[in-house]
Amino acid sequence: ANVSGQIPEAIAELPFLESLMFRKITNLTGTIPHAITRLTRLRSLTISWTNISGPVPSFLSELKNLTNLDLSFNN
Repeated sequence: ANVSGQIPEAIAELPFLESLMFRKITNLTGTIPHAITRLTRLRSLTISWTNISGPVPSFLSELKNLTNLDLSFNN
């Protein structure tokens, strides 16, 4: 599948998601949306080798169940 653009705000409509991986999707751009904090069961988040840019958002600390975070090789 071809994925491009920003991570959609609609990602928050998956409240039972425990693992989310965007890896080697170079057409993925923008920043990490605040809506991702509504994924309260998220344990693992990987956003690597994409064109996501900007600083690591402080709101990721709201993900209390997050035990694995990989934001490597982005802009």
